[in-house]
Amino acid sequence: MGESLAISVTGSPYYIHSGEPFSDDHLLVIELTEGERAGETVTINDQFAAGSQAQQRLRLLAIYIALQVRIGEDAPPAQFAKSLAAHTFQETGATRGVFRLRRHMFQPMELAAGAAEDPDAASYFETVYEADVWLDRDGQVQVLKRSSLEHVAPAVESQS
Repeated sequence: MGESLAISVTGSPYYIHSGEPFSDDHLLVIELTEGERAGETVTINDQFAAGSQAQQRLRLLAIYIALQVRIGEDAPPAQFAKSLAAHTFQETGATRGVFRLRRHMFQPMELAAGAAEDPDAASYFETVYEADVWLDRDGQVQVLKRSSLEHVAPAVESQS
């Protein structure tokens, strides 16, 4: 019939994915800018055990937020930013921060010239959504989406 190729895929460090932006990992992070732990970055994905149902639900939530951003919906990402920031502020004592949804792109097997060898290098991350989050006077979390380049008019130099 045919011969086996004798390839063991169980120990392979490589992963096959569809090449779509949503098959990459998405990280939910809050950079704390005011409060007891200012300067610290909290990665919400890391708060659950690897492979747990909670972590898988969070991964699906991050993909859902990325999909909403892609179709131009601002309300769902802002609501999740508000909820996750409220929890993080309560846990850390922070009062202000920057919420980010970051896509961690896969490192290609064949690196291009000058490409980073570290799969966690900054060049393999893309910010999908970014918003300032803070506690107002009433203790409620407020969210203000930061503008992305495709939504901002280009700078015009003066003609003087």
